[in-house]
Amino acid sequence: MASSSSSSSPFKKHDVFISFRGEDTRTNFTSFLHAALCKNHIETYIDYRIEKGEEVWEELEKAIKASALFLVVFSENYASSTWCLNELVEIMKCKKNDEDNVVVIPVFYRIEASHVRKQTGSYHTALLKQKKQGKDKIQRWKIALFEVANLSGFDSSTYRTEADLIGDIIKAVLQKLNQKYTNELRCLFIPDENYSSIESLLKVDSREVRTIGIWGMGGIGKTTLAAAIFQKVSSMYEGSCFLENVTEESKRHGLSYTYNRLLSKLLGEDLHIETPKVISSMVMKRLKRMKAFIVLDDVRTLELLDNLIGAGHDCLGVGSRVIVTTRDKHVLTGGGIDEIHQVKEMNSQNSIRLFSLNAFKKILPNEGYEEISNNVVSYTKGNPLALKVLGSFLRTKSKKEWNSALNKLKEIPNAEIQKVLRLSYDELDDTEKNIFLDVACFFKGFGSSSSVTKILNACGFFADIGIRNLLDKALVTITSENFIKMHDLIKQMGREIVREESIKNPRQRSRLWNADEICDVLTDNNGTTAVESICLDMDQTTCINLNSNAFTKMPNLKMLAFNDHHQDVMGFNSVHLLEGVDFFPNNLRSFGWSAYPLNSLPSNFSPSNLVELYLPYSNLEKLWNGAQNFPSLERIDLSKSARLLECPNFSNAPNLKHIKLENCESICHVDPSIFNLPKLEDLNVSGCKSLKSLYSSTRSQSFQRLYAGECYNLQEFISMPQNTNDPSTTTTGLTSSTLLIRNLDVFTFPICESLVDLPENFSYDITLSDSKMNDKDTLTTLHKLLPSPCFRIELGTKPLLPADVLENKEEAASDNNDDDGYNYSYNWDTLIKGKICYMLPAGNFKNGDWFHYHSTQTLVSIELPPSDNLGFIFYLVLSQVQSYRIGYHGSFGCECYLETTCGECISIRSFFVDESVLLNPHTPLHIFSDHLFLWYDAQCCKQIMEAVKEIKANDMSAIHNSKLTFKFFARTQDNMEAAIKECGFRWIYSSEGQVVEEEEGCESETSKETHTVEGSESDEQEETVPPAMNFQQSVYGTPNLEAVETKDLRSVLEELLHIGFGGDLML
Repeated sequence: MASSSSSSSPFKKHDVFISFRGEDTRTNFTSFLHAALCKNHIETYIDYRIEKGEEVWEELEKAIKASALFLVVFSENYASSTWCLNELVEIMKCKKNDEDNVVVIPVFYRIEASHVRKQTGSYHTALLKQKKQGKDKIQRWKIALFEVANLSGFDSSTYRTEADLIGDIIKAVLQKLNQKYTNELRCLFIPDENYSSIESLLKVDSREVRTIGIWGMGGIGKTTLAAAIFQKVSSMYEGSCFLENVTEESKRHGLSYTYNRLLSKLLGEDLHIETPKVISSMVMKRLKRMKAFIVLDDVRTLELLDNLIGAGHDCLGVGSRVIVTTRDKHVLTGGGIDEIHQVKEMNSQNSIRLFSLNAFKKILPNEGYEEISNNVVSYTKGNPLALKVLGSFLRTKSKKEWNSALNKLKEIPNAEIQKVLRLSYDELDDTEKNIFLDVACFFKGFGSSSSVTKILNACGFFADIGIRNLLDKALVTITSENFIKMHDLIKQMGREIVREESIKNPRQRSRLWNADEICDVLTDNNGTTAVESICLDMDQTTCINLNSNAFTKMPNLKMLAFNDHHQDVMGFNSVHLLEGVDFFPNNLRSFGWSAYPLNSLPSNFSPSNLVELYLPYSNLEKLWNGAQNFPSLERIDLSKSARLLECPNFSNAPNLKHIKLENCESICHVDPSIFNLPKLEDLNVSGCKSLKSLYSSTRSQSFQRLYAGECYNLQEFISMPQNTNDPSTTTTGLTSSTLLIRNLDVFTFPICESLVDLPENFSYDITLSDSKMNDKDTLTTLHKLLPSPCFRIELGTKPLLPADVLENKEEAASDNNDDDGYNYSYNWDTLIKGKICYMLPAGNFKNGDWFHYHSTQTLVSIELPPSDNLGFIFYLVLSQVQSYRIGYHGSFGCECYLETTCGECISIRSFFVDESVLLNPHTPLHIFSDHLFLWYDAQCCKQIMEAVKEIKANDMSAIHNSKLTFKFFARTQDNMEAAIKECGFRWIYSSEGQVVEEEEGCESETSKETHTVEGSESDEQEETVPPAMNFQQSVYGTPNLEAVETKDLRSVLEELLHIGFGGDLML
């Protein structure tokens, strides 16, 4: 941890020690040099005493060791003084130890450097007279004279006057001392991953000019990070400058003032340039010769950045570095900054340290303050400014006052923190401010970014460019799941801005989110035209009874959301309309009401600008009568509305793209108008157990995803391509007429007896389910699905939950007898990345001899494969025990270690699928039975084989001395190891230009040598497999790893699957 007293090395007592021959220079040059050093406030040791003795020498030794820099003034008679020569030897001894980066600068005063270096002239004569001192001592003197004379220094003969010489010596001394004594960081600072990331981006050893951007929200620590980096490395540069708050300084004093400060600091003289656009060519030449380190803090506009550093690379010397801190990413991207680092929030450990340093002057809270300190830290969400401000504010206050302050913060944010955060908001235009406030008060964590964008566009806010600007200014972020996210302190800042619209009268505010204030406005029917959005978290209130006119005074209401996060309670609702409702504003763009209590919407509700209608768990029996006009509607969600009897007519909703009727158990049919919608992309009727028909004579060309799993009474399904005239379209089950569909993204359907073979390009993601247990389902459905490029199967086997997951074994037994559950099986085929993956219930899978290695051991070593090897097909069988917790963040795969003859180890990891893919399925990955994972990873295989070829090219003996080790792994979302029951791999190698594999089988496991891996932390046993060249070979597939030819490798995996589940050879 760096603090206000930090520096790179301890300060010496003396800045400079002067070694000189008194008789030559005491009264002239050396005295002038000493005076100049003192004038520049440089602490200098100089010994003017003529008489020398042992006591004086001990004092001199101490002074030498206590000095940072040495000026050795070589004059005509310097070598005639044994005292000077002994000083010189001691000085060089300190330099050679180099513990404190000792600097020695020679000054050749009226003597040629070659006389000193070669000991000629007066130096030769002087040393001859010292023979009585002994050969060893004289030799040490000669070495010292030679070494110092070879150092960079000053020659008086090259200067017109001694004043010029002394001036240059002073400049050099100051520069060296500045490099030695680094800048002090006068603030509390804790190095973290942000610091190390920025430091690595600098690449200080590179000769290129590099510009680094530090970007993030207000108070996140950008300036402090830049200052810490500046403190550490600026002394390594010829010139350096840290300009803080450049935007405010430029506004206050003008751009020319700021630019002159920058140049004057770099060049070490006062400059007066009228405009950055016109600069002396001499100044530019000097800059280009200088290796400079510049920090420009808080740059808010691209124009300011261009004026201060221009192109950057063209106006600075080799090896220069520029750091720019900003809240606006566009400044960095538009300014051509080489690297951009987004500052991340402090982790909890560093947060508590920084807070405690400010609150208690130590790195941990005082006893008894641990819990409340954690509460404050939690409030700040890792924002360093908030941690410092609140820590300083709470210092010396009582615990009662702490609790009071924390309760106040929940309602009214700290003014000092808000002042900093609000700077970014103040720079937004009016539409961007509206977007920001809607996200802070309504959308945070609610709806995808694309959905939010459409709603805000419907409000006239130009949300595409507006949200882009909010992202650039670090006011919002978008998660990997495509949700808009906002830091809690920024959210609170936005809500405080809305609160200030009318501090004492909530009904006069534009946005309402507080449950108590919403309750008062709605129950008293005192809304106003000012109200534009209402977002109620129904978990925060027990019961609200609204009258039928609750919304009549709010005609400008654009967004209404009654959210219930306890949606597992069917039909739960804390908002009641005992008298029904007469009016919903037709100005609505987004309307959401979990567990909507009425059986239909008002007949006069016809919002022409409505984009989303979200009514899950509702009591609706029908949405509306006839075909209502919803020209802007794009998404409708009526899922889990158990009483819904009929699907609405959507013929007057031409922009509708997404329809979700999932688990509407009473609905018997969907309106045929659905399939005629020109922009329809997906339809979800999964779990509609009463649904009997999905009938339409046409299908929209935009239709991509159909979810019809668990529709066990579905008897009629038809959806022909547009403009077809085929009359034979009504049929039972999933039959050949269905197969005219092509290129669906997702298709889910129940498995039925009449299921036919699915063709290529039918769908990229297929899910089939069956409530009946059928041992043949895996093989049967596998055979039907293999032609499709990607599939996901829900088979009818009940999840076998381990007993310790449930409260008691009886519950486990009863659950396992229930046959309503599912067992998931996924396939993700990512040909673009050259990876093919299959996941299936293991069931009766038997690998036989189709894998060259198969064992219960997860660690195996092999000799280096031949150069024509293309890689491996991996597999593992994951046990249900613990594995059901894979979830969204689990991982499983194989890590490959390649040991070289030099003892180095190359590590290459192959995931079955990485976390980003696991986040995409519609449900987290939970495994309730043993599952088989089979995959081929072209990128991993390519890296392995390139490394093997390189090793063999450099050292042919590596063929026998190096080895390749595989470590199979599986971890749950809780980072726990999951049980691997079996694992292995199969070779793929090339012979005469073709991919070759073992056909007849592999060596038996009994012939494999078993030993413990040397240096491994694991107690697992490692099995050694013979090299591939020992296997019988047969031609199979193609030799290429390009994406288009990966399909041939895929057929290999399909063959292995088919045989493993008891099928015959497919080829």
